[in-house]
Amino acid sequence: MQTLLAIGLSGMQWRFLSAEQRQGFHAKNYAVWAGMTPLFLDALWPAARTYPFRLEYVRAVATGPLSPIVVALTTLGEVVQIALSFRTAAFDRERVDGIIADITNCIRSL
Repeated sequence: MQTLLAIGLSGMQWRFLSAEQRQGFHAKNYAVWAGMTPLFLDALWPAARTYPFRLEYVRAVATGPLSPIVVALTTLGEVVQIALSFRTAAFDRERVDGIIADITNCIRSL
């Protein structure tokens, strides 16, 4: 309950902050910089595994000031689809490409 109250109060406070203050506000108050949202499609769509073709299911996910980069993991059978959404106000493309390369290297090393 305290977290919900704090988020509500920070939302009211947000409009009074300058652009520079906004960049550091959540970093000081919330330790989250990224989020991950997994979705196991086998449980929601059991018939999809029986299709005679490979089904690709890529989904988009929303970012926000509390998590300006979000990784969406979607599994269906033996396949894992990975999508990444980011806020351009927080990350430039070069930085995100580096993050994607790091994730890819970690997966390949398994």
